[in-house]
Amino acid sequence: MQFGALKLAEYCSQLGQRLYNNSVFSIIRTGSPVRIKIGSTVYDFAANELLFIGPHYEVEVVEPITADGFLLWFTADFYERSKADTEILNSALFFGSHPFLSIRDCRTQLIFKKLIVERLTGCTEYLAIDMMIAHHCFESLLLEGYQAMLSQEISSGSADTAAVRLFNRFTVLLHKHYREHTSVQYYADRMNISPRKLTELCSAVGGRSAKCVISNVVVF
Repeated sequence: MQFGALKLAEYCSQLGQRLYNNSVFSIIRTGSPVRIKIGSTVYDFAANELLFIGPHYEVEVVEPITADGFLLWFTADFYERSKADTEILNSALFFGSHPFLSIRDCRTQLIFKKLIVERLTGCTEYLAIDMMIAHHCFESLLLEGYQAMLSQEISSGSADTAAVRLFNRFTVLLHKHYREHTSVQYYADRMNISPRKLTELCSAVGGRSAKCVISNVVVF
């Protein structure tokens, strides 16, 4: 299960649990208004949205039989081939202060299906050329999301951007090490700041204390 794609209407809870257990990165393209549960919260999304969801959140399509759109997924082992790949994968695109990042997709549902979904579903034999095509499909989507993410950070102002970047660094470290380390002191030391400063940062950017941020990730 290195990568894959399916219609939202084909989603089932067993598949969702299997994907979560395999720590996949998810991208959802909505074709109509749809309800999606990410972690413990249900969200209502409009049509033509691209959602980027990290491996630390379980994804569930509510009432999939009426849902229109696509669910794509891939593993870090499949995608990471360069330093740039690693940087994007571990950025706030998937490890931000919010459970997901959403951008508007200007393509029609049909074009998205032709350019992305059909290419991915055609890569069934895992040949070298199949892996290259699949990587290119995901890379194009991740670059779109990454560019949109940077634009959102810049528009929020330089001071806010610095705090957001520092908070994002904390969340990246947290999702890498939460299985072994759950203390605020550990992450503060890794970031060369005091535990008090880290807590103030989390409260200002994420609206929760550092301890709460850590606890939420450990629970998920």
